Amino acid sequence: MRPAILLGLILGIIVVGNSEKTVKTSIHSKWSQTSILAEISEFLASENENLFWEFMDIVNANCIENSTDVSTYNFGISTASSLLDPSEYPLLRFSLASRIFSPRIEVHRQISRKFQPISCPKSFFVYGNQVGCDLSRLDLKEYSGNAEIFEFDHIFPMKSEANRTLIIYGVLGTEELKNLVLEAKNVVQTRENLNFALRHLSLSSGTTKVSLSGYGVELALKNTEYKAVDHSTQDLPENLHGLNFRILKNRHTDRQNELESLRENLEKLGEIVPLKQWQLKDLGLKTCERIQEEGLEEIERVLQDFPIHARTISHRNLNESFTKSIQKFQKSLKIAGIENGENLLALNGRILSKSDSKIDLFELIETMKSEKKVMDRLMEIGSVSEDLEIDYSKLLTLFDFSPIDISKNAFDYRKAKPVFLNNLESFLSPYRSLHLLLQPFPSDQIRPIARNIFNLIFFIDPFDSEDKLLDLAQKYLKGKVFMRIGLVPFFNENKWGMSVQEAVKSKKMSKEMGKIWKTNEEILKAIKVEIERK
Repeated sequence: MRPAILLGLILGIIVVGNSEKTVKTSIHSKWSQTSILAEISEFLASENENLFWEFMDIVNANCIENSTDVSTYNFGISTASSLLDPSEYPLLRFSLASRIFSPRIEVHRQISRKFQPISCPKSFFVYGNQVGCDLSRLDLKEYSGNAEIFEFDHIFPMKSEANRTLIIYGVLGTEELKNLVLEAKNVVQTRENLNFALRHLSLSSGTTKVSLSGYGVELALKNTEYKAVDHSTQDLPENLHGLNFRILKNRHTDRQNELESLRENLEKLGEIVPLKQWQLKDLGLKTCERIQEEGLEEIERVLQDFPIHARTISHRNLNESFTKSIQKFQKSLKIAGIENGENLLALNGRILSKSDSKIDLFELIETMKSEKKVMDRLMEIGSVSEDLEIDYSKLLTLFDFSPIDISKNAFDYRKAKPVFLNNLESFLSPYRSLHLLLQPFPSDQIRPIARNIFNLIFFIDPFDSEDKLLDLAQKYLKGKVFMRIGLVPFFNENKWGMSVQEAVKSKKMSKEMGKIWKTNEEILKAIKVEIERK
């Protein structure tokens, strides 16, 4: 069950001074500021519930109730970074900047208003109908009704199946919550049928609201009036690309025309000069190649003043391999229905947004977390090395955006327990690295990796002497194809007109089959497993 909480937004417009002709807008929530420590703890809980309680213990051991907001933030960030992997730290910073977990803290606060006594501003407990500031007045025998537990609650001990729950509300980092949590841990450890849930409180900060990052808009007003300027009476520039033309003209009166021509040419260097038709050819590809070479930091500098950089970029020599990789990538996008000129936001090949569609910030962070978990698993099995520098621009050309057809039937052979005739892990082959999965390879060929990745399963009738599938499997084995070959026996009772037990007793298998299933009990057990799987 989820509580019905109304969360709203407030749009604020701020006019900055009379001298600055700018209008800045910002969006704030309707709820007051929430504890940054509570938001950090919720992020840790989303990664691992154990991290939440570890963070809780560290915060309780360092009471920072009277610290400034900056010192509290720095303490929380440094503490969380010691508990997280380095790859998770940027996600934490991004979540805090976006205030992703602030609504959840507000949910805790709104629920607490139903129970919170005036005498307990920083922490209190709820046990049935009992409410108090400390557990000295708690009567465990009196418990009326079951406490309503939500998905976001933090239960201690974890995975507890107790049917009585003590609920604790408190401001993280305060002495009151520290003492209440310690008392609650001592109580639940002495009772078998009791646990406690922790929910956050946030001290009211008056009219200060949560500023929502990423939603602000800045509108700059410019004076577009045209002014006539008489260049004949205009003062000569004293510093134009390092030259003082006032002094030059005074000293060289016989070269006035040459100096004027030089001045005009130097002034045109800062102007946007139209490009020729041949200069516009492949200008976009050349720009992408330059950004790739100089890093993503170059995007802002080039794109903000692109007309100024366009002439220089147009004289570049385009790399042919880079052009082919871009064309291949564009072809993949076209298959996915993304035409030229459309905007696209993709993460590891997963399309998050197309054209001008909106991006859900909450969904974006969850997607980033899931992709990170995939990369972590790849590193665990050894397909990606932490010390290996990967050119991610090349990996972009390997992404397949084409839709997957899952309408076709496929066999799930895992429960059938196939008998494998070979083991690629025992091959003496130099091709054992899983990095080969990330390299370009013809789509109609099997990658030569000496690992049990690709499996070919044959479903054969062990009593059918005319079945040629076993011969085909043996040919693959002799050819040392980089596939693991497996056999799963099946028996068609309608075809043979007898049961499996009768066939095992009355029929004989071929010599090849007899080498695989040596006794009648083995073949009967294998066929029974297949029948039960169906």
